[in-house]
Amino acid sequence: AILELGALRGSFLAGDAALRTLLVTGSEQDEASCREAMAGLAENLELLRALLRSDRLAGPALRRLEVLAEGRAKLTRDALAARRDGKPDAIRGMLLADTAAGVTSEVKRIVEKLRMEQMALLANRDSEAYLQAQTTRWTVGTGVALNVLLLVLAGWLVRGDVRARR
Repeated sequence: AILELGALRGSFLAGDAALRTLLVTGSEQDEASCREAMAGLAENLELLRALLRSDRLAGPALRRLEVLAEGRAKLTRDALAARRDGKPDAIRGMLLADTAAGVTSEVKRIVEKLRMEQMALLANRDSEAYLQAQTTRWTVGTGVALNVLLLVLAGWLVRGDVRARR
């Protein structure tokens, strides 16, 4: 989940950069790159949703990320349509509104918050695993010591029995 959160943030930023590059250059290659970035963003969201399906605390943040991703997809579609219609002022207005809304910084903030929660969860799990491993070591050590003690006792009894028979 931690790695996927980083990939999601990267996909969002790549999609943003691809969209702005496309609007400046207008080339077919940049349009394909923009579509690819949006598909990557959707894939990252789907994977993250699957990874965090049991985490109830992450639900609202994931829903917000989905809303922001859908907004970015809509912005991309609208900007491409305005570019095809030859409306540079409409494109500029859309980009200014997007920048003013702070969508990119909100995505960064949400992803960082989720990442910190996952890191804390990982640290807790690591502590629990360490305690379980320590308990296992003590159990095995006690079992080995008890086995040695029983072996010595059995040897002492056998030795005593052999002496008695002689």
